[in-house]
Amino acid sequence: MVAGAEAEKCFPDFVTVKVIPQPGGLRQHLVVCIVEVKRDEETASEAHTQIMTYMNRLAEHPLREENLRGFLVMGRWVTLVRSGTKVEPVRGATFDMFAHGDQFTRELAEIAVRNWN
Repeated sequence: MVAGAEAEKCFPDFVTVKVIPQPGGLRQHLVVCIVEVKRDEETASEAHTQIMTYMNRLAEHPLREENLRGFLVMGRWVTLVRSGTKVEPVRGATFDMFAHGDQFTRELAEIAVRNWN
């Protein structure tokens, strides 16, 4: 497999933001969650290290949810990572996104409700 152009960059695959209008037509972008998607051939250890690195970097970001959530998607399995204020990210449960009443959908719905305008 040939590394892509983004192999050495440190950006998650998806960053979900809430756009907050400011005076003068400006906007702030509040980071509400990140999603990293991996192919099955990538080792779980490398993927977990990568999302923890993203969460550590975002802990210093001034415009993020206090309890930022990251989601590592590997095949049908999703691992939740939570970050509090200025603390190390905490790896949470891994769950099946195709299970009835899956946790991934519930977590995303909770983020959407909390950030609804």
